[in-house]
Amino acid sequence: MKRVISILIIFIGVLNLGLVKSLYTDHKAFTKGDTVTVIITEYTQANQQMGSGTDKSVTLKGGPGVGFLDFITAFFVELSSAFSGSRSTSQAANFSGNISAIVKDVLPNGLLLIEGSKVVTVNNEEQTVYIKGFVRPEDINKDNTIYSSKVVDLEVRYQSSAPKARDGGILSTILYWIKELLRLIF
Repeated sequence: MKRVISILIIFIGVLNLGLVKSLYTDHKAFTKGDTVTVIITEYTQANQQMGSGTDKSVTLKGGPGVGFLDFITAFFVELSSAFSGSRSTSQAANFSGNISAIVKDVLPNGLLLIEGSKVVTVNNEEQTVYIKGFVRPEDINKDNTIYSSKVVDLEVRYQSSAPKARDGGILSTILYWIKELLRLIF
């Protein structure tokens, strides 16, 4: 009997320490080290249009010369020029997918700092997705997922590396390294 009571006291103590979670609560991220799945659904679009134009005309009239300038005849000059131009640019990006993140810190106000990355290699091309941001625990769904639109100060980075040039000539190798250098610069 004493043994049963002591085991029960130890079990209740473990529950109070948070080492064992209740079977009846949702398994959502709340503490440092917990994981959460971020459902990324980001779409951005930017448009810009500019237009300008100028019109210019000059009219110059002169009569015949008199006196010692009588060799000048009557003249009429009219010059005109017109310019118009326009420019428009448009850019759109659509990014979607799921990525798991770890709770790195819990702020005093309850916000969770999450951070995660995923590396996938397809056709010798390495693709890396990185995500970071702050999450309110009440925004996490029952299945431990959260939409990226609910992540505060969201930072999503996507990076892809080109496959290495293989068995190419000297020209293709030089062009490959120039392309990689430009990718790093821009």
